[in-house]
Amino acid sequence: MMNWIVKWGVKKWLVGVVDNAIAKYNVNIDRARAIVATAIAKVEAVIAFLKSLDGKLADGKLTEAEADEIIAGATKLAGELTA
Repeated sequence: MMNWIVKWGVKKWLVGVVDNAIAKYNVNIDRARAIVATAIAKVEAVIAFLKSLDGKLADGKLTEAEADEIIAGATKLAGELTA
C-alpha cells in the first residue's frame, strides 16, 4: 500500500511539474524541458540520498560516522533541492 501511495504521489507531483511548465512556457518547449530536467535531477538526488540512508540502516545499527554522513548528505540534499 505504501509503495502505491509513494508512486501515486511522485506521479502526481511530476505530472504537475510538467503541466505547469508546459502551460507557462507553451511557446518555448525547450524552456519547459529544462524545467522538467531540473525536476528530474532533484528527484534523483532524493533517491540517491534515500538509497544511501537505507544502506547505512541495513545492519540495524548507526555509527557516529554514519550519523555524520547522513547529516552531511541531508545538508547537501537540502542545498540541491533549493538551488
